[in-house]
This record gives sequence, C-alpha cells and structure tokens, in this order.
Amino acid sequence: MRKVITALIVVALLAAVTIVALLFSSRGPTSTQVIKDAKTIPKSAMAFVRNPYKDDYGMSRVSGYVQNRSGTKIVNARLDIQLSDSAGNKKELIKYQVKDIRPYSRKSFDANAGPLGGARRADVKIVEIEVAK
Repeated sequence: MRKVITALIVVALLAAVTIVALLFSSRGPTSTQVIKDAKTIPKSAMAFVRNPYKDDYGMSRVSGYVQNRSGTKIVNARLDIQLSDSAGNKKELIKYQVKDIRPYSRKSFDANAGPLGGARRADVKIVEIEVAK
C-alpha cells in the first residue's frame, strides 16, 4: 500500500512541475521581427555606455543601458561596444546582448571586457534588435 501511495505522490508532483513549466514557458511573444537597418533602429532603441572601469578582481567592465523608445517590447538587442585607446585607435570589440526591454523603458547592463592594458574609451552601436510582434 505504501508503494502505491508513494507512486501516486511522485506522479502528482511530476504533473504539477510539468504544468508550472508549461505555464511559464507560454509567457512572452510567440513571434518576433528582427530589425538590422541602421536607419530604423534609432527610431526604436538607443544605447549608452560609460568608459571601462576596473572591478574588485582587476577585470575591466563596461556599463551602460539600452532605451526602448517604442511601444513594443524588445526581446533582444545586439550591441557592438568598441574600445579605443587614448590616441583613438580601435582596440577591443565587445559583442553583448541585452534581453527583455519593456516598452518605453530602459534596461541597464554591465559587460565584462576582460583584462585591458591601458585606458580605453567606449562607444556603442546597436547592430540588431528583435521586437515582439
């Protein structure tokens, strides 16, 4: 009898976990549109970065934000963060993604730039956004 009760409890728990997983996975947009056009992206989103700083472990980090300027959720924004030395020579390129930016809101990020030799200046460009339809 105990084995039957234990088996029923296990089945009930598995069913509950499956239902919860299905409920949470169904949230969000079912279809998206990818925008790569450099003239269209600024109408929907803009990005800002600060110059790199060192964290407690000696690694360089670049912080900033992506601003959603539209009434549609941005599912994913792909960024190119270009680091240049003090003479303006391009050095490192960081590719970063910021996900789930609500309409008319701003989402901050903090990207790991690794160990850098010398001071760097950061510039950011949004290369692609994926918006909910």
